[in-house]
Amino acid sequence: MAALQNDGDRDDVKILQSPHARLAGIFLSAMSLNFALSQGLFGKFDKSKRDLHMYIGYAIAFGALAQWMSGIRLLLA
Repeated sequence: MAALQNDGDRDDVKILQSPHARLAGIFLSAMSLNFALSQGLFGKFDKSKRDLHMYIGYAIAFGALAQWMSGIRLLLA
């Protein structure tokens, strides 16, 4: 479950930390990277490296999204 924590000096800003969002993003990142590497190893991306780079980009984007989702700041008045 998501846990609300007080930011300390300000009462109206709370941090919503969701470990499930981080795990989901890391899982999607790992699956994208795994798919890109497995397809690259078996030669499916020989003619176009664009697809390989696209899936590696997805992995990086999902990893960054997971890090961002784990520390979303919400303004709660």
